[in-house]
Amino acid sequence: MKKKIIITGVSGFIGKSFFKKIENSFNTYGTYNSTKINLNKTVKIDLSNLIETQKLIKKMKPDVIFHFAAMTNPKLNELDKKRSYRNNFLVTQNIVKSITKRTKLIFLSTDKIYDGDYKKNTETDSVKPLNFYGKQKLNSENFIKKYTNNYFILRLPIVHSNGNIKKNSLIDKFIYEIRKNRKLNIFSNVVRSFVKLNELNNFMVKLINCDEDYGIYNLGSKPYSYLDRVYLLSCINKNKFNKLVKPNLGKVFPLKQPINVSKVKKIFNFSFS
Repeated sequence: MKKKIIITGVSGFIGKSFFKKIENSFNTYGTYNSTKINLNKTVKIDLSNLIETQKLIKKMKPDVIFHFAAMTNPKLNELDKKRSYRNNFLVTQNIVKSITKRTKLIFLSTDKIYDGDYKKNTETDSVKPLNFYGKQKLNSENFIKKYTNNYFILRLPIVHSNGNIKKNSLIDKFIYEIRKNRKLNIFSNVVRSFVKLNELNNFMVKLINCDEDYGIYNLGSKPYSYLDRVYLLSCINKNKFNKLVKPNLGKVFPLKQPINVSKVKKIFNFSFS
C-alpha cells in the first residue's frame, strides 16, 4: 500500500515542485491557503486554526507530513510580526498537536537561526537568530523536539532552481537576466551555502521511507559568493559573463554564513553541489 503523504504549502516554490515529483509514487495530498493551486488532491485550509487542522489530519491519517507552509521573506516577517508568528510558529504548533505518534514530520527550517559566527554553524552549536523569522523557526524547532520524536528538521540556506523563472529566488533572477543578455551587479563579498531545488527534492524522497536517524540536519553546498554561484550556474563563457556582470560589494550582515553539512554527508551519504 502506498504511503499517505500531506504536503503543506503546495502553492509555494518548494511545495509545488515536491508535490509534482512524488504525486504519482505515493498517495499524496496538498494544502494551500491564500493562493489557489491547480493540482489534483489539494485542499484549502487555514492551518492557523487548530480545529480545522485537527479535523484534516484525523480524516487523512497521514503517514508522513512535509510541512513547507510558512512566511519566508525575512523583511516581511519584521514588518508584520503578528502575521509571522501565526504563519510560522502557530501553524507548526497546530500540526504537531494534531499528529499521532506514528506520523513522521519533515519540517523546513532555516540557516537564519545561526548568528554571524560562520566558523561554527553545526547542528549541535548554540544558535542565536538574527531576525524575527529565524526566531519563529527556532521556536518551531523547539516545539517539534519537545512533543514528537519522528521528525527531520532541515535547516536550509537559499534554495534556487535553474533560472527558468526569475521570481523563485535572487539566484534564479540573476541567471534569468543573464540569459536575456541584461547587465547586472552581483555581490562578490557575500558568501552563503546554497541548495538546488532538484537536489533538495531527491533528498526529501529518501526521508519518506527512512525510519531512523531522526533529528536536525543542515543542508547546503560548499560556500560560494553570489557572484561565483551565478557564474557556476549560468553556463556561459567567462568573457561574456564579465561583460554582463559587474562585481558589487554588499552591505548585509553577516557577510559570510555558510553552514556545516558534514552530518548529512556522513549519515545519508548525500552531498549538495
